[in-house]
Amino acid sequence: MAKKLSFDLTDENAETLEAIKNESRVPFGQTINSLIELFCRIPADVNAELLAFCKEKIKELYMEMDRAGEYEAQALMNKSQTYQNLAMFLNRGRRISIDSIESKPKMQKIEMFNGVLICPSDYIILNKEEAEYCEYASVVEVRNAKFGVPHFIYFHSKEANAYTDTDTEMIERACVREWPRFKEIMDSLVEPIPDPTAEHKWQYLNAKEVNEAPQIGHFSIYIQGDARYPSNYKPPMGTRIIRL
Repeated sequence: MAKKLSFDLTDENAETLEAIKNESRVPFGQTINSLIELFCRIPADVNAELLAFCKEKIKELYMEMDRAGEYEAQALMNKSQTYQNLAMFLNRGRRISIDSIESKPKMQKIEMFNGVLICPSDYIILNKEEAEYCEYASVVEVRNAKFGVPHFIYFHSKEANAYTDTDTEMIERACVREWPRFKEIMDSLVEPIPDPTAEHKWQYLNAKEVNEAPQIGHFSIYIQGDARYPSNYKPPMGTRIIRL
C-alpha cells in the first residue's frame, strides 16, 4: 500500500533530490522510501555500531586538530561536525558530548595464555611475542615526569608484586628500547637515602626530592572477576585480563 503526503523541501534538498532522480532514474517517492528504510529503520545492533564508528571518527578528528594549522583545523572541524550530526541522528536526536567521547580510549585486544588482555591502543606493548606464553601482565606508569610518558605493557609468568629488581630492570630497559625518551626518566630518578634515626624504614632524609622526582611504578593488570577486588571494581582505563 502507498500513501500520498505533501511536504516542503528547502531549495538545496529539492535540487539534491532532483539530481538523484536524474542520475539513477528513480522516482522521488522511491528515493524517499529507500532513505527512510535505510536510515530510519536501522537494526539496533547496526545502529550501535554506526554510532560507535562516528564517535571514533570524531575523536580522531579532534586529535588531528590539535596538530593542525588554522586552515586545516577549520576543514577538520567541518568534517567533525558532519560526523556529530550523523551521531546525533543515530542517537535519536540526543547530542553527543565531546568530553565523553574523548574520555573513552580506543582499545586493543591481545591473546594471552588462557586469556585476553584489553588495554588502550596507545599503550606500548613491550613483548607482544611472549603474550601467548604468559598468564599475567603489568603496566609501567611514570609519575612526576616533566613531559608526557606513555604507558607500557609487559607480559610475564608472575604478577608485578612478585617482581625482583632484575625483573623491573629488564622491563625498564625494554621501555627504553621501545621509547628512547624513557632513558631521561631513568636518569632523573632520585635514590632515597634512609633516615637512620627514623622509626620506619620508608622514612628518608631526602623525602622531598624523592617525592618531586619522576617515579616509575610497575602494577599488575587486573584479572576480571579476581576475588581480591570488589565486585563493582573498574580498572584504570578499562585495562584488564579476561580469562578464557
